[in-house]
Amino acid sequence: MSFGDVVLFLIFLFGGIGIYFIPSFVAWKKQRQDAIIVLNLLLGWTLLGWIGALIWAMCEKPVQTAKAS
Repeated sequence: MSFGDVVLFLIFLFGGIGIYFIPSFVAWKKQRQDAIIVLNLLLGWTLLGWIGALIWAMCEKPVQTAKAS
């Protein structure tokens, strides 16, 4: 295994990790990281779980109305 092979492996490894955690990065940026990061960690390896986490992270927060008491 040459030095170039190791460098190429590391590029693909870190690139893959970066792509895997895109839903978590989006959720972190929007301050919605609680359950989305857990979903991404546990089910992100499945394509359906990764897409679900990405869609959930990109959705807008629901507007919260104050209850009159």
